[in-house]
Amino acid sequence: MKIYLDDSALHRLLDDRRLPEVKYERELMVMIVELIEKEAIDCVGSEVLNKQIKATENVFKETILEVLYSMTKDEVKVNRDILERAEEIRRKFGDVLYTDSLHIACAEVGEADVFVTVDEKLVKASKGIKLKTRLMTLPRFLMEVLK
Repeated sequence: MKIYLDDSALHRLLDDRRLPEVKYERELMVMIVELIEKEAIDCVGSEVLNKQIKATENVFKETILEVLYSMTKDEVKVNRDILERAEEIRRKFGDVLYTDSLHIACAEVGEADVFVTVDEKLVKASKGIKLKTRLMTLPRFLMEVLK
């Protein structure tokens, strides 16, 4: 299985753990990282995600995110086809950030089976929209993988 972790999922490892939901999702991300380390699942990245990581203002967080990103097997480079697909996705979703649509388009081109995010609104918005990659929240993804 191949996954694409968006920036919200990666950042969850570094978010404030005092909030119960964040603490729970952080633990789930640790489990996903362990699965990637054991090569039970593959992770694909993208030029978009890499640029977001490099734009992280906190040097400590950026370093950790770069180590996590180094676990990806492939990096999808943005081209005209991806930009066009991102715009198509954005039109279908309606109220979605362009960066999110770029991530989804990159996940599709990278042939990720699942796009993993902590953004429940994005996952709900994807229902009924034909995508090549399934969008899932962290808990849902792990429930599927650990069956």
